[in-house]
Amino acid sequence: WSSAYNVIYISNIVIEGLSATKNLTPSVQSQLLGEAYFVRAFTHFYLTNLYGDVPFVISSAYQTTIDAPRAPSTDVYAQILKDLKMAEQLLMDAEAKGAYKYVTTERIRPNSYSAKFMLARIYLYTGDWANAESYATSVISKTDTYSLLTDLTQVFKPNTAESIWQLKPYSPTQNTSEGAVFVLNGEPTGGQNNFSLSPSITNDFETGDKRKTNWVSQFTSGSKTWNYASKYKLKALPVGGEYSVVFRLAEMYLVRAEARTRNSNVAQAIQDVDAIRGRAGIPLISSTNPGISATNLLTVIAHERKMELFTEWGHRWLDLKRTNKADEVLSVIKGSNWQPTDKLYALPQGEVTNGNRPQNPGY
Repeated sequence: WSSAYNVIYISNIVIEGLSATKNLTPSVQSQLLGEAYFVRAFTHFYLTNLYGDVPFVISSAYQTTIDAPRAPSTDVYAQILKDLKMAEQLLMDAEAKGAYKYVTTERIRPNSYSAKFMLARIYLYTGDWANAESYATSVISKTDTYSLLTDLTQVFKPNTAESIWQLKPYSPTQNTSEGAVFVLNGEPTGGQNNFSLSPSITNDFETGDKRKTNWVSQFTSGSKTWNYASKYKLKALPVGGEYSVVFRLAEMYLVRAEARTRNSNVAQAIQDVDAIRGRAGIPLISSTNPGISATNLLTVIAHERKMELFTEWGHRWLDLKRTNKADEVLSVIKGSNWQPTDKLYALPQGEVTNGNRPQNPGY
């Protein structure tokens, strides 16, 4: 909560300052403004998905925003879309004026396709299937810049063709945060040092799935063996060997597949699902079940999202919530430790007020 709103505060300062300045070239001003709107939208997206109704803060005047009320998540999404549309246009303007696809030779700063990517995701989450398909298509169609990698060991390397946006490690003693947390070099503690994979993930891979071969590894201590996510191979050093992948093209195929299915375009949706399944080396739906129903295809897509995006940016958690499957799935995994109110995090106690910012139920 606090770190997210700090990022939003910085974004608002940047937006206010850049909007007033006369000292920058148009391309630089558009690029920086577009990035700030994008980051503000991206951060609010995770806040509302983790906490539900949250304040949408668009001013750096902390004296007045400190008591900002919780806004309905529908209003938060509306503002996120507004920010992303602004980011898309500004970044497109910057690219037109500056004649570049990315600001640097790396993919570590958002461009207009980062905004389009996020728009596709937001439209999927809000049930606007036509726009979700359209924006996903705009990213997938950028074939001179983006493509699925056939070698799964390369997907999480710096600046690959599959990546739309990555984060470059900043610590001199660490590679990616994901590598630090997920790569096991000792018994999993569930703390700073390590998490193992649940059998609900590892047991669901189909026979021959290359994702299990390439993205799941084992650590053995004595008579015990744990599976862990090895999408990232480096726990710490050497720095620079891997970048944290925030957006990658595979998600867009799955977004478009779901949007097309929900719009009764099953035939084209199968093509998108098969792009992911084919890369994973498992049987294609077009070969094994070409007459699949829309309902059953949605089940396949949910499965593919689980197997493709596990341990990436909370996708599995957010998918269970947005499809109303969280209670059904987690009550089995966690038993009596699961409560329906667990679907939202607790607000930090210092942020709770009796009036406009009540605590979430269950806490």
